[in-house]
Amino acid sequence: MAQAEVVLVHGGLEVRLGSVSDLRCDLYLVDRLARIQLAARRMGGSIVLRHPSTDLTELIALTGLGELLPHR
Repeated sequence: MAQAEVVLVHGGLEVRLGSVSDLRCDLYLVDRLARIQLAARRMGGSIVLRHPSTDLTELIALTGLGELLPHR
């Protein structure tokens, strides 16, 4: 199984920011990811979650942030 990771996307460039596989899946994590996304968007980029767990995907959807925090 692939590790869940956060990737910064800007133009055609993608940079892996880090793994979230070992972090507790809770509202604090979703809040941190949303804040990183907002900071990335202010700089003209965005973040994408790669291989997020089902729990994280469902928690993001439950908070209504599914469009803000896309995943692949």
